[in-house]
Amino acid sequence: MLNKSLILLDQNLLVYTKAEDIIIFHEASFNQYKSNVYKPINGRIIFQLVEFPPVPPGTPEIFPHPNPDQVAMGNLGFSIGYRHMCWFFSGGLYKEPIMDSFKYYLRLDTDSYILSPVGYDIFEAMEKGGYKYGYIEDAVQQDDPAVIIDLWSTAERICTILRDSLIVKPISQIPEGRMYYTNFELGEVEWFQKSAYNSFFKYVDLWAGIYKHRHGDAPIKYIGVNLFLEDKYKLPVRGFIYQHGAVYDLTK
Repeated sequence: MLNKSLILLDQNLLVYTKAEDIIIFHEASFNQYKSNVYKPINGRIIFQLVEFPPVPPGTPEIFPHPNPDQVAMGNLGFSIGYRHMCWFFSGGLYKEPIMDSFKYYLRLDTDSYILSPVGYDIFEAMEKGGYKYGYIEDAVQQDDPAVIIDLWSTAERICTILRDSLIVKPISQIPEGRMYYTNFELGEVEWFQKSAYNSFFKYVDLWAGIYKHRHGDAPIKYIGVNLFLEDKYKLPVRGFIYQHGAVYDLTK
């Protein structure tokens, strides 16, 4: 899946942009597969080892999967490794020193597929428009109620701690359970590192809902971005066909 994603990225996006660094964040167990990773023509691979924080006390080894069909197929729930991933993409990513070298980033999962030519430089579009977050508008969706328990109330508690002047949209105006499709997202690194989002994530991390309740990075990002970023700084990305599970035709 990773190689398919990289081949499509090479063919359909990198040819249109000056960007060439592809960072593969990985755990130590991935070292044995490095030599098998596709080497893009239009980019270079950087392998970056990730070390996760200690698991909070009281964290269940498996958080039960809310979908009975998944359970019937043997997927009993979400491992600690999965929740490490949620922690990383909610905020841990921006603590990585290598991120200081970049102004913008595009996040993709190993099974994120750009299926048609993008046709333009997405990073240049971010910079020219002064955008700080880019997302696939067609894929904004509702998360399962079982994995957002206490998340919105936690965000409300955080809002009472942070100064009102930092909040551009009250939590009451952010629909409960909504989430970005964060397996494809564009972001300005500095905004996530230095804006109120950074403080927001510190409290999210402190309350440990990511590990204890399987709060995902998708709804956490939706809350944080909408709390602290005006709509004029958000870019709905279009112009190509994208797949991660479902297929989204963004050319229309």
